[in-house]
Amino acid sequence: MKDGTSRASVCAVSWSGGKDSALALYAARKSGMDVTTFISMMAPGMVTVSNGIPEAIVKAQARAAGARLLAGDPVDWNGYEPEFRRLMACAARGGISGCVFGDIDIAGHRDWGRRMCAEAGMEAHHPLWGMSHDGAVREFISLGFEAFIVAVDLSKMDEGWLGKRLDERAVDDIAALGLSVAGEFGEYHTLVADGPIFSESLIPLWNACARSVIARDGYAFIDFANTL
Repeated sequence: MKDGTSRASVCAVSWSGGKDSALALYAARKSGMDVTTFISMMAPGMVTVSNGIPEAIVKAQARAAGARLLAGDPVDWNGYEPEFRRLMACAARGGISGCVFGDIDIAGHRDWGRRMCAEAGMEAHHPLWGMSHDGAVREFISLGFEAFIVAVDLSKMDEGWLGKRLDERAVDDIAALGLSVAGEFGEYHTLVADGPIFSESLIPLWNACARSVIARDGYAFIDFANTL
């Protein structure tokens, strides 16, 4: 049994817009949890903090997944924890009893999620915990999810990866670089545009976005500014 999936509950999911939160949502619902709410942390410009995905796309993801979106006020990393704590308290007041996270094997990340949940009187759920990096990303692909790389750590990957579909060939190429194929250490981040959690594909929305590249803090991101 995966970490924190011992009972059914009404939950939120910590939602970045990428593959790990999508696979965790899928696994949580398969285990019987009623995941009704996306909690998304936003950076200035109202893009998700880690992945740089615009709020408009995150809203579309939530609608397609049959969930409501609880988006934070824009913060930098210094304001991340207080704002996440505020959103968790808001979710708890709305009857949410647990939160799902997409962590695989970084203990510090799991401990942080547990602490945030405990402070809000919730239970933390980590349905992907203990999976191998290779196993997690290949299961994601085999289930029919479609995701695209939208951010890369420039010390590990170049900006030519931006916009690439995360498929088996891409996974093999990432492995050949000697990196975590799941991007578990921040090597890359994704945007999920289709898959079994969605009632409709968001690939047309992805295709309609004009995209350029922006670099900050050692990362390159797809810049969706003024395209939606």
